[in-house]
Amino acid sequence: MICTRSVSLQYGSFSWKKIEDALRIRGILIREGTFTGIDGHTIYYPAEVIQEAMESIVGKPIKSRHADRDVDVIGFWTAARQIGDAVEVEGVIFNKDEIERIMNAEKTGISVEAEVECEEVPGYDAPVARKITFHSGAVVENPACPTCRVESIARIRLAKENGGKKEMPEEEFLKTLEEQLKKAGIDEETIKAIIEALKAKYPQPTQTAQTRQETITVQDIEAAVKEVLETELEKPTRAAFLRWLRKQFKEAGFDRAAIGKILAVIKKAIKTPYPYPYPAPKKVKGEKVDLEGIWDETVEELENTVDKLETEIEQKEQELQELRAKLKEMQDAELRRKEEAVIALINQIKEIDESFDEKKFLEGVSDVDTKQKVLQSYLETVQRLKPAIKLAGVHAPPEGEKKIEQVIMQMFGTTNLDEIIKTESE
Repeated sequence: MICTRSVSLQYGSFSWKKIEDALRIRGILIREGTFTGIDGHTIYYPAEVIQEAMESIVGKPIKSRHADRDVDVIGFWTAARQIGDAVEVEGVIFNKDEIERIMNAEKTGISVEAEVECEEVPGYDAPVARKITFHSGAVVENPACPTCRVESIARIRLAKENGGKKEMPEEEFLKTLEEQLKKAGIDEETIKAIIEALKAKYPQPTQTAQTRQETITVQDIEAAVKEVLETELEKPTRAAFLRWLRKQFKEAGFDRAAIGKILAVIKKAIKTPYPYPYPAPKKVKGEKVDLEGIWDETVEELENTVDKLETEIEQKEQELQELRAKLKEMQDAELRRKEEAVIALINQIKEIDESFDEKKFLEGVSDVDTKQKVLQSYLETVQRLKPAIKLAGVHAPPEGEKKIEQVIMQMFGTTNLDEIIKTESE
């Protein structure tokens, strides 16, 4: 992460016609926290400051390393959004070697290059960022922010430059699906992600002076379905088509629980494999038994069984996530209860021993259960020593000091209060 540095990046004009494949990535660019960049500067980045600056990353280059050479530019950032205390970004990478490294998880970290204005603020261990301008972001092995990582990837095919005209895309199915998802109450952002996932095999990159859109045709979609099914069936079944959709969502980075909810809506909307004409089934000559019909029924039955099992798995995983969330709530509540008990013990001890310093006493002890046990033992000790502690704290005139010391000596064999407490604790 580069701080307090302004980079003027120069890079050539890239043409999509030189690119056969690309990779769409999504991940965390930066989140709130204190980080040390490769220049050695340690800076605290508040959430509101990085979120104000997030739009400045859109359109900026993605690099393979922190360097200012053309060859290090491997793609561009296309979107940014706020996710909690972090900024999530999306981008497209076109460098073949870097695509393989990312897909093989050799490089998953995201590191930013930015110009940062910061100031010293009382109470903070490091300067606080006040204004950020992002210049680029690199995909690296070890980012300054340990949790700033590529979270999902999807391989895509970019359009090639072509001066000729192409057939207009068939949008009827996608529009119908979008309407069904809206009726089901799914938010627009999720619907957009779903549509993009379905288009992932034949994407339409943003059109610029150097790119032209390659449209999706009916034939493209039919070919994609048949390719995924890998079967000689001339009429893909509804279950098979849903399995193809499931695969597309998985490749787009959706988790099982989300896929289950989405497919539940799609199943109600789709009554046939896809809303396009398909060839009439061939009849087997010389056969009285409809073998093809039996085959279709058998395959569909098996696919429905697989689909049902996968749906059940997704539901169980959703239940598991909910149980984990409840367990965490219970653990957090139990931790708060123990911490409150520790505070109560400290207050009880101070009622008897006003000079008690809990920070020094608990130095080196981090476990809350251990703190509670040690404090409870110490409380029981000071409760037994309460008369001695009060005598030790009495301001007596010179003629009475000797008598107090004699009483303490008779009780414990010493007048040193620290030794008395130590002996009793042991």
